[in-house]
Amino acid sequence: MRWGFFALWYTETVFCLILGHLFFVLQLDGVIEWNWFIIFLPPVLSSPGLAYFIYCIYKDHRYFSRENGMWFLLVILADVCTWFVFLALKLQYGVMSWWGTMIPFWIALAFFAVIDYKFPNFNGSYEWKYIDSSSETSLRVFSNLAQHSGPCLVIFSILQVLDLEGYSIGIMYRILPFIWIIFLFFITLISSTIRNPNFDAIPITIGGVFVLVWVILLLLKITETLDTTFAIVWIPWWIVLIVLFFTGLCSCCLFDI
Repeated sequence: MRWGFFALWYTETVFCLILGHLFFVLQLDGVIEWNWFIIFLPPVLSSPGLAYFIYCIYKDHRYFSRENGMWFLLVILADVCTWFVFLALKLQYGVMSWWGTMIPFWIALAFFAVIDYKFPNFNGSYEWKYIDSSSETSLRVFSNLAQHSGPCLVIFSILQVLDLEGYSIGIMYRILPFIWIIFLFFITLISSTIRNPNFDAIPITIGGVFVLVWVILLLLKITETLDTTFAIVWIPWWIVLIVLFFTGLCSCCLFDI
């Protein structure tokens, strides 16, 4: 694999995510009043890079053929783009229920569950090529987290939909699955550090702490305990995305495209 090309896709994806979050936060704070299709355009543009990144993680699996990889990419792209289109339709025109809006998201989670079942990626039979031991451990941390957080994301999204549909689910109950995902992240990080003493867990740990602070601030904002703008609440997440962006930018300079 051409790592420079991979770094370029990675950088483009993170840049689109930064732009998408910026538009979304400004829309929530009332600074802009744009069409929701414009707000969700950057995340849609980032979906090819996200799909390619996930494909690169699985592509060296001994049972993962090129034909399977193409279908893998197409399903991810179709699901992500359809979900953002449904969100834009719901927020802009209110044309469907929240249950209908979330269907592509749930299909994507079900698809990843099937992929993880068919291509186990952290049970010792999965091999990454052309990367060092520490980088492989980092990939295993996120891969392990992705598999185990699927059910939590389903529960989290269902609770959110129930609340949006008028069933008045308390914010603490709605946020518990997301807190559990963060807990799984740190448990996976600790176990990976124990298994691989050469693994540098400090950068990922710092990133996880920033995400945890972001979730706490968001919880305080939603419950109206914190009287500030969403732009301030998003600062920890901005920091994570900006660091990821410059990491990709530096990688583009180090590797040939």
